[in-house]
Amino acid sequence: MDTLTRNQFLRGCNKTYSYLMNSLKSFDLTMHSQLGDNTFPNFLPLFAGETYDQIAKWWSNKYHLDNIDLLWGTFEKAGYRTLYTEDWPGIGAFHYLKKGFRNKFARYNTRPLTLAMSHEKNFYKRDNYCAGNQVEMNFLLDYVLLFLDTFQGNPVFSVAMFTKPTHDNPTDAKMFDEHLLNFYKSLNQSGHLNKSLLVSFSDHGVRWGPLRDSKNGVFEGRTPYTILTFPDWFLEKYPDVAANLKVNTRRLTSHFDTHATLLDLLYFKSNTSLLSKSRRSISLFHKIPWDRTCEDASIPTEFCLCGYQNLADADTKSPISKALAELVIEALNSKTDKNICAPFKVDQIIHVLNISLYDANSNGETTLYKVKLQVTPGYAIFEASVYATTNSADFRVANSIDRLNLYKGQADCMQIAMYKPFCYCKNLLLREENTNHSSFY
Repeated sequence: MDTLTRNQFLRGCNKTYSYLMNSLKSFDLTMHSQLGDNTFPNFLPLFAGETYDQIAKWWSNKYHLDNIDLLWGTFEKAGYRTLYTEDWPGIGAFHYLKKGFRNKFARYNTRPLTLAMSHEKNFYKRDNYCAGNQVEMNFLLDYVLLFLDTFQGNPVFSVAMFTKPTHDNPTDAKMFDEHLLNFYKSLNQSGHLNKSLLVSFSDHGVRWGPLRDSKNGVFEGRTPYTILTFPDWFLEKYPDVAANLKVNTRRLTSHFDTHATLLDLLYFKSNTSLLSKSRRSISLFHKIPWDRTCEDASIPTEFCLCGYQNLADADTKSPISKALAELVIEALNSKTDKNICAPFKVDQIIHVLNISLYDANSNGETTLYKVKLQVTPGYAIFEASVYATTNSADFRVANSIDRLNLYKGQADCMQIAMYKPFCYCKNLLLREENTNHSSFY
């Protein structure tokens, strides 16, 4: 699921969650962290085992993605039938502001079908949730079931990604609770779960809207969900694995570990005493170290929730808040092409949150400031993390800055996807300024 936090999944899909945990005895990774702002930088650790920065050293969105080693290809080489389906091809993780693939990365892919459906006039109804005379989610989940039924007895690797239900309003997850529940029940009753690892996951948390604007949303927005479901016989046959999985539900994890687990399952060996050479990607069949840090796990500091101690609101009119806002503006303007994008200026400091952190590496305290501000031109709203070590005048703005409202029509001149949220095209300044305080993506 796209844009759904763990707590939102628990609130909106409580029937599904209850079935996963009580009937299927699943493992809920309660300390799972996201690794990037949107879908693609979270998909790369999950399906490629690499960060966006690592991939960006040799790839850009001007090129196709075929040279990125994804799990579909790995499983295909091992003799698996592979599938990928998504409900919103226009903003799919591998295609939005990208060139996609020259060749099929999965043997079975519904993209041609969903593209044709999206181009069919009046095919989608009820806010695009219904395809023809049925709920689109059910249509695609039935496709997954058909795939599994067709290749009974063959090894398969399938991924279904749903964006429409939760991308714009994560609270709509409750509308699909019954559909997910029925799908999982069908998997169980048909016997598919008796020979499969089921990974229920989201890519990242909420990025805008009322929840993200709240103080609680600053933290909850960093916590996607990942739930693993194994056959009973597997857990009984490998009690050491079962014990480690239980321990790991309360350890710091990310999709690097999900990726390592899938590879571990592909080439499974039951010896869980072997220690991983990596502190970043650890198979969940092995015990995650209790003292693992965000740095160990390659979780960027702006997405790390470890070490939070005291929280306090800062006066937005204070000198420190104004200085922090200017630092954020400087960082924002460094992300744009000055030839085509207008420089930002502070319009309003909306909120500054002062958070005390314990820094285990320096054995001291670090202060984290969450700075939310509105800028001109364009009235974009950004939130940035700024770090300062106690007794130090040095401040550091975290690399990832969140844009909390949408930017449709403001950044058409910018061709590099990762910079679009930080660009207001200069040619727009030539028009009469009548932009309201909301933009659309």
